Amino acid sequence: MKKKYIFLFLALLLPILVFLFLKFFGRNEFDIPIQFVNGVPDSLQCEALHSKGQYILPDSIFKVNTLMGANLIVGGDESFVSRLKEDFTGKDWQIIFTKDMTDSLKIKNCILFLKKPWTAVLVDNQKRIRGYYALHHRDDMDRLIVEMAILTKKY
Repeated sequence: MKKKYIFLFLALLLPILVFLFLKFFGRNEFDIPIQFVNGVPDSLQCEALHSKGQYILPDSIFKVNTLMGANLIVGGDESFVSRLKEDFTGKDWQIIFTKDMTDSLKIKNCILFLKKPWTAVLVDNQKRIRGYYALHHRDDMDRLIVEMAILTKKY
């Protein structure tokens, strides 16, 4: 009878010990891939604007030149951005709409490479493109929220 209690105690203690070990010694990390690390493919280039190295966005498309966290460049409808504004108030990030820019079609096609169905681009503080999102799809919107949280926490 005494053996039963020992086995029961160990069976209950083992998951707790594994949880505590992972909680204190484990690291949960998620890395957002950087787009165009080896340059922009020839199929996407509109003009001879891009070098063969890692692609970095030009300063001219940002409102503020001192980038602290994530930046979201939206080339579509503004109505999908209201949820992001609620989730990220007070964070160091900005939303930029391409419709407010001069020559927005050229910016969407030749600088951001924003093709259908994508309507938004996530950019980190080093002006590198981190991802493309279709804001009218719930899965992409959820992924964007998670990746913006990672970028604002990490950088």
